[in-house]
Parts: sequence; structure tokens; C-alpha cells
Amino acid sequence: YPVRVHKRVALSPVGRPLNKLKSVYELVVVIADAMHCHMEIANKCGILHRDISWNNVLFRRESGLVQGMLIDFDCALDLINPDTCSRTERTGTGPFMSIVNLECSTVPRSVLDDWESVIYLLCW
Repeated sequence: YPVRVHKRVALSPVGRPLNKLKSVYELVVVIADAMHCHMEIANKCGILHRDISWNNVLFRRESGLVQGMLIDFDCALDLINPDTCSRTERTGTGPFMSIVNLECSTVPRSVLDDWESVIYLLCW
């Protein structure tokens, strides 16, 4: 069995919640940034987030421009070695879960499930 150590690092706040954005345009920019981050992590590191939701996308404002960030990889899945995942049950935040996830389907979770969650987030 692998040895696991749980650590938390407390830093000063960097991001702000999505309800503090000033326009729909800013929301789209922030979501695009977060999903760009998501795809880079999925493609380069082989990690799937599995919990795209209102609380896991934050933004920061710098020189009047907003930038999005994706946080909270507690439910993440190693795509390279999916059998090592300790959480095999449904994971995610209810209103933003993909249909495959909600139905407890035997179809493996993929990047498309997280993109489906983004659609629900934008509708929210």
C-alpha cells in the first residue's frame, strides 16, 4: 500500500469567488482560463479534476483584467494509472456532475465529463 500524507498549506487569499465578477464577459474569460489550465494538467500530467463547480473556479483581477484559476484537486483522478484512485464512487458537486457520473455508469470518466460540468456551471 502506498504511504499517503495529507498536508494543508494556508496562504493569504489569492482568488475571489465567481459571484464577484462584473459581467458575463468576465465570467466567460475566467471559465476559459480555468479550462485551459484543466486541459494542460490533463494533457501534460495525466490528471482529471472531476469536480468542476462554482466553488472550484476562482478569479483574480490585475490591472483591470481578470484571470481564472482552477482549484481543489481533492477528487482528481490519475488518468495514466486510474486503478490507483482511492475514490471510485461518484465524485463532484451535485448540480455540476456529468450525466455519466450521476447515473453511476460503468463508462470511465473522461475529460468530456469535466467539460460537461463547465456547461452546467455557465448555465448556473
